[in-house]
Amino acid sequence: MNRKVRLMLENVLDVFSEEFKDKTIAWDRMLEFLATDSRGSMFYKFDHKFEWFFENIEFANSVIRVYDHMLLTSDYYDHLGEIYTDRVAPEDSARGLKARIVKSDLADSIVSKSMPATEDRKKILFPYCATGRLILAAHRRAPNALLFGVEPDINLYRIAYTNLTIHGIYAFLLHADPKRHQLQLSRADGKLNWQLANNWNPQMDSMRPISKKIPINSPN
Repeated sequence: MNRKVRLMLENVLDVFSEEFKDKTIAWDRMLEFLATDSRGSMFYKFDHKFEWFFENIEFANSVIRVYDHMLLTSDYYDHLGEIYTDRVAPEDSARGLKARIVKSDLADSIVSKSMPATEDRKKILFPYCATGRLILAAHRRAPNALLFGVEPDINLYRIAYTNLTIHGIYAFLLHADPKRHQLQLSRADGKLNWQLANNWNPQMDSMRPISKKIPINSPN
């Protein structure tokens, strides 16, 4: 972990927090800025066109003074996930999130023990990808793999998506509940569901339900 990256992101969040006051809005705007700066096509996924940035020169200059894109991409550590749980998430939620999000060093250990290093184009699914730490570790272990991640918490999903854009990792992410929705590509519902991958806005209302067989009562 590069502490300089964490400090830089903390400073950027401070600038956004000063501008937007509400910490949730400030966080969302910062994520959108980071994602779009890393992958230009993200510009079209938001409900705004960054008028709050382009039309406020003083604010834009303040962001540019502290933001370092090259420094950000130099470290694969999930700084965004840690900052979110430390500074943004409500206190009661943060405790639960920290318990659910696997620690970064443990993520590397889990992936290294569960999958061999390979150049093959294999498929890897993470049913609860949280902020993307396991996906980042899997990409380093299998750089050519087709990566799939599912996360029911929209805030964690967006952090994972931003982490992937920062490091130029292409993966398929769904905002969905794995307990309620079909994810297997071998099934018709699964194929349709994955067509909704990589949207920034929530997709859960559009997800198809798991197909269930209707029980047939035997005649008496």
